[in-house]
Formats: sequence, structure tokens, C-alpha cells
Amino acid sequence: MERFIWYSLRSTVSQGNERQGVLDSVLISGLLPLAATASSDKGNDKCGYCHFLVATFEAGLRRTARHHFAGGDTAWEERNLGKYATSETRFIETMEDVCRKNSLKDTSKFNGLTDLESKCAFLVEEHEEVIEEYYYKHQSSNMTTWLCDSRLK
Repeated sequence: MERFIWYSLRSTVSQGNERQGVLDSVLISGLLPLAATASSDKGNDKCGYCHFLVATFEAGLRRTARHHFAGGDTAWEERNLGKYATSETRFIETMEDVCRKNSLKDTSKFNGLTDLESKCAFLVEEHEEVIEEYYYKHQSSNMTTWLCDSRLK
């Protein structure tokens, strides 16, 4: 395709100014597919889906921040079950709303990403062990940097 466009441009330019209209149409028709590709790239942006995953995961962590084990004896629970902040129970509760648009107040920064929830869910499925590692061992780190920039890139 590129050779065809280049050949068309070269032959049109060599025939002089009377073909200026043809040159313009070839330039436009040659650049339109490139523009379409550039605009559709956001629809398949793995980083964008990862950022959505992180935003919904962090929203889930905020939602469960004040929760605790429901038994009533906090001292016994922490001694025998561990801290709720890093418990499997909290992880499961957090993961329930990951990749759901309705778990965020504002999703406008994710506009343009196609099939947002399903592609995010695919990322979760593909990298669940990495997300668990973050939750259990690296919660003090910035999740976007740790997950999106370092692990999933």
C-alpha cells in the first residue's frame, strides 16, 4: 500500500501543476487510513485498560477500608485470622467490583476505550496472580506504577 501511495505521489508531482487536484486527493486518501488507525488505537490501549483496572480496584479498597470481619471479637479475629486490611476476605470483596464502570463516580477519562469492562476483565483474568501479589505484598506501592508500568508493559 505504501509503495502504491509513494508511486502515485511521485508520478503526479512529475507531471506538473495541472495534476495538483490529483495530488491532493492522493494525499488525502493516503492519510485517511493513517488517521483512522491513530484514532482507533485508543480503543485498544492496554495501558488505558490497566488504568481502569487500577481505578476500580482502588475504589474497591476505599469502599472496604472501614470493613472488618463480622464476628464481633476484633482482637481474636486479628490474632487468628490476621489483619482485615490484607485478608483474603477483603481481596474478594474488592475484586467483586473491579472492571465495573458503576464502581467509579466518573469514567470520562476512559471514554474512547472500546469494550472497557470486558477487556479489563480479560486483563484481570490474564494477570490475577500479579494482582494478588500486589494486594498481599505491595499495597504500600503505587498500583498504577507497580502494575501497569512495571508488570504488564
